[in-house]
Amino acid sequence: DALLQPKLMGLVNCLIRYAMISHDMLSSWEDDINEFVTQDDVVEEGYSRIDCMLGSTGSVRDLALTCIDDICQRYRKEGVVLTMQAATATLKEATEMRGRQEPDWWKLREAGLRTAGMVCGGNMKLLRQIMEPNTLI
Repeated sequence: DALLQPKLMGLVNCLIRYAMISHDMLSSWEDDINEFVTQDDVVEEGYSRIDCMLGSTGSVRDLALTCIDDICQRYRKEGVVLTMQAATATLKEATEMRGRQEPDWWKLREAGLRTAGMVCGGNMKLLRQIMEPNTLI
């Protein structure tokens, strides 16, 4: 813990980028969004984490989100706070990318929102209280 704890913010920032939608996932999204959502939510639906990651539904995104969740569980309040700080910074970066008309800005935004939503358990009221104003716009 003593060696990892000072590096947690950098690790979470990196993991959020790994949680971005890949080109393959984008194809799945465009082909059938309902199937994409079903597959994307498989870890949260009670499936075994290891089965999900080793099976056909596993992805780098799944692993990244699982690692972020593990950090939040292991480091409790500190893990949640730094994850939400990283998610907020990610959303700000995505907004700046959008302003520069970079085409993949929305992927970074989606990964930040997905991370924040996962940490808050989908509780939008809690999410709004934690996030800085205007980052959800």
